[in-house]
This record gives sequence, structure tokens and C-alpha cells, in this order.
Amino acid sequence: MEFARVLGRRRDVHFYCPWQPVEVEKVQKVLEAARLASRAMNVAFFKAIVVLREQLSRADRDALKTPFARHQFDLAPVVILWYHDMDAGPTDFADRRWPAVPSGAVYDALALPPLLGWSDRYVSEVVLPEVLGPAWSRGRRPGGNADVGVAIGQAVLCAVDQGLGTALAPFSEEAARTLFGVPDGWEAVAAQFLGYPLEDWEGIGQRAGEQPGPKVFEGDARTPFPFDEDHRELLRAAGMLTASDSAPWREEELAYLGRLIDETSGPAPGGGAEEEEH
Repeated sequence: MEFARVLGRRRDVHFYCPWQPVEVEKVQKVLEAARLASRAMNVAFFKAIVVLREQLSRADRDALKTPFARHQFDLAPVVILWYHDMDAGPTDFADRRWPAVPSGAVYDALALPPLLGWSDRYVSEVVLPEVLGPAWSRGRRPGGNADVGVAIGQAVLCAVDQGLGTALAPFSEEAARTLFGVPDGWEAVAAQFLGYPLEDWEGIGQRAGEQPGPKVFEGDARTPFPFDEDHRELLRAAGMLTASDSAPWREEELAYLGRLIDETSGPAPGGGAEEEEH
């Protein structure tokens, strides 16, 4: 799919086909997209746990739910739990772990060439003691990480490019720590749901309900950036900008999906509430 259309089709999908599994090669492609994202010092700040719905009991799914993500855990065949590894930078700095910048590997591969002022001496006498050492000697710093966000963003767009529905939502960090043995240094960022969508991507408009007003500025924080309407028309033609209003049949679609969810979330035939159906 062309990149403009990937951006135009992206929606927060909340309704997935629980009976249609996601091919493992598509999951791997999503993870590879995250791995290839830009990141400071070439440190792997993100960590991810791939969880299959069929591997979780109903009690496990209920434990992971939050007010912002409930039936998604019951419907999505795949959930990726994304984390910020708060120990990644200090560990790579201390161990000179390849291929992070502290190991010298990035300079040796000429990704940071002498043309930009890099050298073994610059790494060992400036970058390590004056930049990375003081920054990472302060220990764990919670609050997220921009590089993790970039990786997750690429994972989301990769899922859309493959025809999958996807969305991000909070999950219970405490439950995940118990269920999956998450290390203390991993800070929960978001759950990414993956599956084939039950809802039509055109049902909800692009940025439906977003309030008008400047969000991007030029030159200072007071002057709105002058978006060109003629160029917007070109973006609409390319499929990047799509209808902002929900489809007229959206309420009917939601009513149908509500009935389907009630059937899917009910107890398995012949079993109690804790029994799992596949």
C-alpha cells in the first residue's frame, strides 16, 4: 500500500474477528518495523511481549483490562505489550554492548563518520564521559521514551499496511508483571491490539470529532502554520486525507457489533465463566 494511503486508512480499530488468527509472518513484520525505527545512541529502549488470545484464560484477560481497553482483550487474536526498558541505556553504556554507540560499532561501521567529527577518541573522551556517563548515571527515569514511541508508531503503520486492524490502549501493568514475569526496569507504555477488523475502516471518520484550532505553528508559538488548501486537495486525492465524519450507517454497525460481542463474551457452552472457548 502506498504510504499516503496507509496514513489515510489508519484508524483506532476496537472490534476484531476473534476467530480469524493473524499470520505469524505479519506479526513478525510489525515487530521488525519497530526494530528498524530510529533510536538515540542505537540503544534498544523498547521491549515487547507478544501475547496470543488463545493462550490466555478469561481470568487472565480480565486481569489485563483497564477502563480504556476491555472487550479488545476478548476479541483481538494478538496483543503486543510495549515497554520502555529504563535500564537499556545504562546497561549498554556499562557493557559497551554492540551495536550501541558506546561500543564503538556505529563509528566502526561509518554510520557516524569522521566527516561529522566522529572518531574513536571522540567516542572515548567526549561522548562516553561527558554526555552518556552523566546522563545515565542518574539511574532509571520513568515517564516514557521518545524512541519507544517512534518504534510503536512504525509498528502501528506496518499493521495497517498489511490490512490488519490495530489500536493502542493502556493495560494493567501489575497483572502483566504477574502473568509474564516482566522485569522491574520495564515501564509499561501501551498494548497494541492486532487482528482482522470486524468494523469498516470508513465507519469512523478520520480524526472524527477533533476540535478546530491551530496545533502547528511557524516561527514562534503564536503564529499558526499556513496550511495550503490546494495542497490539502492533493493529499485527499492521494488518500492521505479522508472523510472526517463518521459514516451514516455507523450507529447500525455499532448495534450489530454490540450483539456480536455479547455472544462472543458469554460463557462457553457447557462451561463456567472461567472456561475458555477458542
